Amino acid sequence: MPASIEHQAITEMIREAPSIVVALLRAAGVDVPADVEAAGASAAFSIAVDDFNADDAVVLRNERGEIERVIVLEVQRAWSDEKLLTLPIYQAIARRRHKAPCEVLVLALDDDFADALKRPIPLGGGSFFAAAVVGRDELRRIPELIAHVSPEVAFLRALVLGNEDPAIIVDAVKSFDELPPERAVLYFDLISEAFPKASRLAMEKLMLHQGYQPKSEIVRSLLEKGREEGREEGRALARTAIRAILRARRIVMTAADDRALEACSDLDVLARWTERAATAESAGEVFVVAPR
Repeated sequence: MPASIEHQAITEMIREAPSIVVALLRAAGVDVPADVEAAGASAAFSIAVDDFNADDAVVLRNERGEIERVIVLEVQRAWSDEKLLTLPIYQAIARRRHKAPCEVLVLALDDDFADALKRPIPLGGGSFFAAAVVGRDELRRIPELIAHVSPEVAFLRALVLGNEDPAIIVDAVKSFDELPPERAVLYFDLISEAFPKASRLAMEKLMLHQGYQPKSEIVRSLLEKGREEGREEGRALARTAIRAILRARRIVMTAADDRALEACSDLDVLARWTERAATAESAGEVFVVAPR
């Protein structure tokens, strides 16, 4: 998935479900009271001639509706010297605007940048800036660090770590039973875009091995959609392979052969035709469907 799409998917998810920030803070080692509620806030900060726009901002309110803490969120995929200078500004302005303590929470997807942020940044005059950091290591350990992995957190882990372990994608898709249908569709489509066919096939095998049965109709239909997309990819690859083999062997396909190949949707038949293409003397010997 292109970096900009992944970045947008993560920030949009947090705007839709700001409570994920509480889980990420706990994963970063920040002590958050159990009774707070998370709500979105403006992430645009302006001072003097410079404009600073964070990816998102969330306020945590206590049961009396008072702001306990402001969270400024930044999703950072790569090392940035500029961000090391900008992040402390977010904290100062958000603290002034809301008159409440502020944490700058960075989802740092570059390991070196995450490690750098985990060390206090000297500001001069004896002051230091410290961010709350969730890097890949924290995302891997989230099930050990927080009591409940919400569908949003599971989706985030899948989006960032799914290439490492298809089981993380499986866990995410299972959790989508808890989501409203439109959000389950969005998250499933984003995961499908993010990972190549091999990862999706591995995910399907894991689900079958575990005997997973979706609880909701929307997740059942999404999984069937994913399987059909995988089967169609297999059909397209088989058709391409047959044509390439025959072309390499200088065997000419007729228009009727080409129509038969395009019309065939049976993967078993396409597999037999691929084997025949390697040894047949003519295209007519390849495109023979045995009577049932």
